[in-house]
Amino acid sequence: MSDGSHAVFLSYASQDTEAAQKICEAFRAAGIEVWFDKSELRGGDAWDRQIRDQIHHCRLFIPVISVNSERRDEGYFRREWALAADRTRDMAHKRAFLVPVVIDGTPERGASVPDKFHELQWTRLPGGETPPTFVERVQRLLSPEVSSAKAAGTPVSLSSIAVKGPTTAGSPPWHSRPALWAIGAVIAVVLSYFAVDKFWLSKRTAVATASAVSQSTMAPEKSVAVLPFTDLSEKHDQSYFSDGLADQILNELARIPALKVIGRTSSFRFKDKAEDLHEVGRTLGAIYVLEGSVRRAGDQIRVTAQLIDTRDSSHLWSQAYDRNSGNVLQLQEEIATAIARVLQVTITDYFKRQYTTKSPEAFDLYLRGIRDLDAATAQSTRRAVSEFERASELDPHFVPAVIGQAYAYVEQAGNGYIPANEGYPHARLVIDRALALDPRNPDAYATRALIRVNYDRDWTGGATDIAKAQEFGGSRITYLPAAKIAGATGNMARAAELYEAQLATDPMDGESLQDLGWFVYPALGRYEEADVVLRRAKEVDPDYTNAVAYFDGINLLLRNRVDEAAGLIDAEKEETAREALRAAVDHARGRSQDSDAAIKRAIAAPNAWSWAIARTYAYRGDKPHALEWLNRSAADHDNVMWTVRTDPMLRSLAGDDDFRAFLSKINIQD
Repeated sequence: MSDGSHAVFLSYASQDTEAAQKICEAFRAAGIEVWFDKSELRGGDAWDRQIRDQIHHCRLFIPVISVNSERRDEGYFRREWALAADRTRDMAHKRAFLVPVVIDGTPERGASVPDKFHELQWTRLPGGETPPTFVERVQRLLSPEVSSAKAAGTPVSLSSIAVKGPTTAGSPPWHSRPALWAIGAVIAVVLSYFAVDKFWLSKRTAVATASAVSQSTMAPEKSVAVLPFTDLSEKHDQSYFSDGLADQILNELARIPALKVIGRTSSFRFKDKAEDLHEVGRTLGAIYVLEGSVRRAGDQIRVTAQLIDTRDSSHLWSQAYDRNSGNVLQLQEEIATAIARVLQVTITDYFKRQYTTKSPEAFDLYLRGIRDLDAATAQSTRRAVSEFERASELDPHFVPAVIGQAYAYVEQAGNGYIPANEGYPHARLVIDRALALDPRNPDAYATRALIRVNYDRDWTGGATDIAKAQEFGGSRITYLPAAKIAGATGNMARAAELYEAQLATDPMDGESLQDLGWFVYPALGRYEEADVVLRRAKEVDPDYTNAVAYFDGINLLLRNRVDEAAGLIDAEKEETAREALRAAVDHARGRSQDSDAAIKRAIAAPNAWSWAIARTYAYRGDKPHALEWLNRSAADHDNVMWTVRTDPMLRSLAGDDDFRAFLSKINIQD
């Protein structure tokens, strides 16, 4: 037996001998020494001493995890695993020693393995098939001449690092989306300025468009996805904290212009899913994935994180952090800085713009608020308002909590959970307080832009706020108003470009997918692309049914596929939308009386959707009634005013003086 300084110890359950043999043969073919001998799997003191000695001296320990190891509550391999985990107590954090391997679909969460294994990303080798890239990775870990920065994630020199960039994502659903428009030079500045981004509170889910998927296969070298961290706390009641911490790290990384950071909407789709990392990277368009875990016991918190190359599942960096709750607040910046160093991107002093709090209680409430905004229900958003408010009371200078409270009011009003004339004025008061605390905060400007365009129809002011957000570092919501400014001014081609660019960084962003499929592509006559977008969206979020059949039916009707549109009527659950679609279909079939009866039912529906009624009247050529209901839609602060200039359902109104007057009323020039 050699001294073990370059040896790999392979540990496995006896039922996995065949798969372990494949791994062993792949290593040995590359000249790697492997301690693996299936003929000597026996008990006894001599054997036990030999195993202990090998584990003590080996360079790498590779436990083979599988459904077989999970089924066995007892086994000698479990003693080996415990010995290996115990050895790491005397090792430096940067030392790579444990390399867990999974040979089937066994999920990491809840697996019966030593806690230390959960601190590391597992490599998946189905059936023991071992690709050359993994063998090469093991060779690098075994070679003492390999730099620690490559092998174990030791940071490169600070002098190589600059940072700038935005935070993560969030926007209201279809019934609260704002119309956005600006005037003259302000529009030109805003539309030319935008690098596509999105804000920090994301909630909608869908899948990538065809264009976004094709881009994901050509991910740039410095592209990162931050997956939700695993809650390893005893009661598994800290999910809000582990998710919130991952979200904060994502925010920090997104500030770095040299990195492509996948939006939260997309990366958090993989929460609690045992997905192959190569597939995760391909789907999200990311070369690297950051994963981690959080274990919280009383006042003590252990956070582990690891950066993995999705091309070969190799670890570039891993670290464990032990903190008490009062010292955990800077971890997101610390981890993000380490990742930036490993990926060799520049970060001078950009993180100095990070706004945090010295109050652990305020930070905890802030993370709870993010969780409740994600849930996106009337009750959860009401809780979020309260949690953000309490956080800012504990620390009045904690700007993110103040912004969070304002954004929660926007969500409440935009989703119809509270009246618009209640929610938006509250939001404006709170966001003005945030800007008074920090006049250079880009997220505050982005949130105020939403308030101005959603409620005030102050398109010029909204566009100015968007430009300010960009000037002070960027906020990831900016793609949304930029696209709608373009649409409101009649440039739907530019709107399409902006949404498509957003999907390149957040391929599962439902807001972009739906706006493309419902408004932008139809306005451009690109109906087949609209079909693709909406079909893909429904594959990921099959439970989302609100107005989906209506929009699908309208897109078919505009192509004169009347019978197909008729087939979708009864699938629409929202009463106004269903009867408005029926009235349009009956009109296309020449059934005037049936159409009249259907539109009367649409009008009589509770909370009748004025915009859908206006579209049907315009499609029927009834201009007076169409304009009447468009005005009602505007009075309701409807979310789709930015589409009226290019909406193909409103073509009959083009050139009408009263329609021009309506556009002027909502500050859109014909």
